[in-house]
Amino acid sequence: MENVIVLFIPLLSILSTGIVIALFLYLRSRERMMLIERGIGTDEIKLLYQHKSQGTLMLKTGIVIFFFGLGLGLGFMMENLTSVDEWMPFLIISFIGIGFIAAFFYGKKHEEKQSNGTSD
Repeated sequence: MENVIVLFIPLLSILSTGIVIALFLYLRSRERMMLIERGIGTDEIKLLYQHKSQGTLMLKTGIVIFFFGLGLGLGFMMENLTSVDEWMPFLIISFIGIGFIAAFFYGKKHEEKQSNGTSD
């Protein structure tokens, strides 16, 4: 019975990934066809789909990953010092939350600078 489950896990993951990709491509083409039907020109469509440069995205991701690592390290230290296993998930989740909050406030500060016309 376990061999059957082990066989189905990779098959289902590959199948579900393929379904998600196919659905994404189908819905994207439907959206573009609806825009064309409404009379939006190709230049306007290109501007609509042009990715906005988010230079701070990598920094925000780095902040969250840094706090994850900090929580993981402190969790290992607290487990070794106290022999209580509950420190690890508590510190990881807490520090990830702190990382998201810090990334949010950094992004908000950066957006305010951009709206005022100054740049870093």
